[in-house]
Amino acid sequence: NGEKTLELINALHISTLWYWPPEHFEELKFYQLIHIAAVMGIDIGLGKNSKSKKTKAAGLWRDTPWRRTPYPDPESLEARRAWLTCYFLCCNAAMGLRRPNLIRWTSFMAECVDVLENSPEAAPSAKSLCQWVRSQHIAEEVGTQFSMDDPAATVSIADSKVQYALKGFERDLQKWSSQIPPEAFSRK
Repeated sequence: NGEKTLELINALHISTLWYWPPEHFEELKFYQLIHIAAVMGIDIGLGKNSKSKKTKAAGLWRDTPWRRTPYPDPESLEARRAWLTCYFLCCNAAMGLRRPNLIRWTSFMAECVDVLENSPEAAPSAKSLCQWVRSQHIAEEVGTQFSMDDPAATVSIADSKVQYALKGFERDLQKWSSQIPPEAFSRK
């Protein structure tokens, strides 16, 4: 029916995370599920601050009274969590499959991480999700630096520029891992 809702995005995330791989690799569909959720998230405005001027200008289409379901507030905890999950899954699949990443890191994502980590109303698992997202952001930077979305790209570990970049990423990982709060670790 062309519906686009936060609930459908979350259902696609669950379907992706519990996806059972088919017998033949050509029939693999998790990449499509990830991108359906991400595009739906983009369409309903999850990836941007609702107070931005662009959203107000585009409000004529977004806020029509004949819409079946209103779009969610992208600044709600649930919407922020869904958007960060879209980012994490898109980035992770792009790196694993050496394909272009549909969703890149933005300042709004950094804000989402901060809000979810510090909100007393956020689910306890939000802190873990934020750490997964932080680590994926570092991985995205590595992928961008070394053109991981280009299957033809070659990177020589002996190159001094590559060595310098690797040292920087190693420092980023050490800084990130040293700042993980204990409550972010899974207890199960």
